[in-house]
Amino acid sequence: PAIAWLREACEREGRDPASIARSQWIFTRLVMTRDDAALEAEFREINPWFGDVESGELQEGLVAGDEAACRARLAEIRQVLGIDLPILDLTGLAAPASRELLSALAPAGSGIDPGESRT
Repeated sequence: PAIAWLREACEREGRDPASIARSQWIFTRLVMTRDDAALEAEFREINPWFGDVESGELQEGLVAGDEAACRARLAEIRQVLGIDLPILDLTGLAAPASRELLSALAPAGSGIDPGESRT
């Protein structure tokens, strides 16, 4: 729906939809075993304004698992939704867990500093 809305809005304005970069916040957790109930509870506690979103729909937008599972799901979300820049939502994570996640999921050779130099 969002892609169609953007395309229609661009047509009305005479713009090429491909010229608009797209980003999306994606709630992401690096875990050895995905526990959908615990993941959803954490998300809902931090983001109560999504209370009306059905569980199944919500789970589609949450990324959790080991490094390979997270990378695969992020790639899938980028491809399906045409996302240029996925922004990992680390809200609620302690600094060490945030650094671990960023180190694991930052693109190779990106030069991303997950913060070790500032601690």
